[in-house]
Amino acid sequence: MNKSLILLMSVIFAIVGCGEDNNKETDNKAIETNDIVYGRQIDFSKLKVSEIQAKGEAVSITCLGKEASFDHELYFENENRRICNSQETNTTVNLGIFNESEVLTFRLDVTNTGDSFYTGNASMNPDNIVHAKSYINKVGKIYLGFEDLYNGGDMDFNDCLFLVEGVKLADIEN
Repeated sequence: MNKSLILLMSVIFAIVGCGEDNNKETDNKAIETNDIVYGRQIDFSKLKVSEIQAKGEAVSITCLGKEASFDHELYFENENRRICNSQETNTTVNLGIFNESEVLTFRLDVTNTGDSFYTGNASMNPDNIVHAKSYINKVGKIYLGFEDLYNGGDMDFNDCLFLVEGVKLADIEN
């Protein structure tokens, strides 16, 4: 892991106000956890699948990086708008203001394999497996983690990670 990514995660850790227990609650309700995304302190695999919805305010997404060997491109699927690639850490893109509860869908293109995976339930993906999970930390920051391998890979959902602001999560069925 490069030193700038470690520094970034340390800053996020300090800003968001971290709790002590990272296994106490495993649904998307303000998990009190050490917000170190890399190093697997956050276990995305235990979280429920969520739909990302607008709150009627400005929406932005920040690319945090990856913990996978593949390269990725993230798109805002609603507008087929490129956000960043997995090398562009700390890149923040303002997406605009959307209607309250409008579903926002993100797509991760895996450049090494040509596969594309989506937020939302399993039926959105070519292998009919969930490839993105989200969580809310105790101060309301929403993180989005993707699994980048067809058929689910190791199902850790930390292959490519993002911070999404101006949104809320709604649990959905897989």
